Amino acid sequence: MNGSEHENPEIPTPSSYGTPPPPTPAPNLPQNLPPRIQWGTVFRLASPLAIVTGVVSYLFVPIGLLLVLPISLKRVLTRYRPFHSGVLRTGQGAAMGAFTALLGFVAYLVFMIPTIAGNRGTVLDIIRKSGAQNPDPQAQQIAQWFTTNQGFVVFVCILLGFLLAIFLIAGIISGALLTRAEKPA
Repeated sequence: MNGSEHENPEIPTPSSYGTPPPPTPAPNLPQNLPPRIQWGTVFRLASPLAIVTGVVSYLFVPIGLLLVLPISLKRVLTRYRPFHSGVLRTGQGAAMGAFTALLGFVAYLVFMIPTIAGNRGTVLDIIRKSGAQNPDPQAQQIAQWFTTNQGFVVFVCILLGFLLAIFLIAGIISGALLTRAEKPA
């Protein structure tokens, strides 16, 4: 017998073979994996609302971040539900909140960076005054260095990094709380 004789569909298969056993799952993997987030869909749903969040956060600093971001995220989660089978876990909500907050921060940057660049003199005056009022000579030196070109870039990066952290924390907490509140009892 050659190998092609076994592939012939006309030759009946003996009934003693039965049906093959189901495939065994890979070891160390959970059996019931929750459905994954469809990031393309989340991006499409969150982008317009993230732009609104970024603009409102720029115009009204605490209100935009602490009120508009959770409302926008609630809308994103509501619109995303038909695309997601099963219940969204708290971790998934936190990840979607961080993603929406990151998109909102990018929209915020579109307005914040030109504002900082346009008001560089005012920002430098504030840094100089705060350095002069500090009795610590090392703090005065650091403030003086922040008024140089390189120091100003570092100062702006530190400021924007701090603001990004605030955006992400607000998004993560909002996403986790919103998905936690919607779980069935």
